[in-house]
Amino acid sequence: MITIEETARGLVITLRAYPRGGRNAVKGEVAGALQVSTTQAPERGKANEALLATVASALDLRKGDLELLSGASARRKRVLITGLTRADLESRVRQALSG
Repeated sequence: MITIEETARGLVITLRAYPRGGRNAVKGEVAGALQVSTTQAPERGKANEALLATVASALDLRKGDLELLSGASARRKRVLITGLTRADLESRVRQALSG
């Protein structure tokens, strides 16, 4: 299952990014991180923007509900999600992974 950390600002999840993938999609889980692919190349933040947009779409969130906390130039990224309870986020992640 995806590791979810509760903080004062919201919930933090870890993403494992796959830039230049075949499509923009949530692909699964690996070592507690949500696997996300994007068609964008990792240059000038384009892949990070596409990554956040893909996660927002898959979890039925507004793009403004997500904030990249760390890992801007790494495959492993930490993302803050606001506006959801832990139970809501867990449910949305399960739904995204099953669909």
